[in-house]
Amino acid sequence: MQQFMQGLYDICNTFSPFVYLLVAVSLIIIGVMFIVPSQKAKEMAKSHVGWVVIGCGIVLGALTFAREISSRFVF
Repeated sequence: MQQFMQGLYDICNTFSPFVYLLVAVSLIIIGVMFIVPSQKAKEMAKSHVGWVVIGCGIVLGALTFAREISSRFVF
């Protein structure tokens, strides 16, 4: 079980930079959609910004939760 938890911890540490990059890119895209002078793009950004923020929170929370649980799991 210790090897499983160590593997989970390693996976979390490996993928965390990619997760932060994905979160940053999605928020940048939403920001650019607000800047573009198209009303359609602004409406689309307004309708998606809540879901993007909620999704980012869930993914980052799950990553932190998995990292903390796997680092404290000791036999």
